Amino acid sequence: MGSVLTSVALASALGVPVGASPWARRRVALFYWWRHGRWPDLDAPRRFTEWVQWRKLYDRRHGLALLTDKAHAKTIAEARIGAEHVIPTLFLGPVLPALAPWPMPFIVKANHGCGHYLVVRSAADYARARAITPLWLARPYGGILDEWHYRAARRLLLVEPYIGGETLPLDYKVYVFGGRAEVVQLHVGRGGRHRWTQFDRDWRALSDDPIEAEAPPRLGDLLAAAEAMAGAEDFLRVDFYCEDGRLSFGELCLYPGSGLDPFGPDRLDVALGERWSAAHSGRSAKHLTHQLVNQIDRLQRPDHHLERRDALAVVGHANDVDTVDRDALDHRLEFEHRATDVGPFADVAEVRTA
Repeated sequence: MGSVLTSVALASALGVPVGASPWARRRVALFYWWRHGRWPDLDAPRRFTEWVQWRKLYDRRHGLALLTDKAHAKTIAEARIGAEHVIPTLFLGPVLPALAPWPMPFIVKANHGCGHYLVVRSAADYARARAITPLWLARPYGGILDEWHYRAARRLLLVEPYIGGETLPLDYKVYVFGGRAEVVQLHVGRGGRHRWTQFDRDWRALSDDPIEAEAPPRLGDLLAAAEAMAGAEDFLRVDFYCEDGRLSFGELCLYPGSGLDPFGPDRLDVALGERWSAAHSGRSAKHLTHQLVNQIDRLQRPDHHLERRDALAVVGHANDVDTVDRDALDHRLEFEHRATDVGPFADVAEVRTA
């Protein structure tokens, strides 16, 4: 018998999650308990906030991690929704120049994290930016909360034209599950009395004590652009600014609030968790089957012998996979050379208030 590829080795080759550090699981669980007053189910998440913790521990795809790089995300946005919806980049580098060559106001951001930004309206603001930005770049972002994906982002400074007025522009954060925009979270008062409210696709408030706000003038375009950016990912939050009726891409987010901000009402956490579960089940079945089939094809050489139990054991390791097309795997393992796939995952119902 030729060399046998073990299930663990095959899982590694395919990028299938096979476990997380026990210490990381403890940290994630403790932070979650501290914020929510309950322990998370990290093996079979149901709530949205639990799925965020699962992603930290188990979704190790490098391509997903790269989305935390703001400049890289802007490149994706130019290709998917058009350069007219992307704020121009004035500067991308490790050190701001001694004198600002760009017209004020502009905004300086850290390319590799969240919450590190400064609006520059004067020479004094720029001096402050030059003093504080080395601290932003001194260390990776997100380590304490196990948001390891941010390590894939380049530690650089990003400068863009400022598109707001005296206050920061309205910020629309669109929650997209399996290619469908389900919720828009409107943020107002950033940099001051910061508040937010969730709305459904038809701009009906879902939050307790909602902000009274009109729908953006281009709500349909906002939803369509967010869906184009997120593609078929289980979940992505896609952020936009809307100023003078113009949509401008902001960034992509993998971990809203690090999964530690309670939802009000609590049922919204459960409802959005159901959307993530449905999207994840569909993507996992379709893409894992495709990956396994391709990997098995590659291994069909005289010096390899792959038994059915090894391939299906990979599925057992991937505790995130609920439905895999096992018949397709059986046929491929029996050397029936044909393409296989699973059907589309079920439609995701819209969030509705009780």
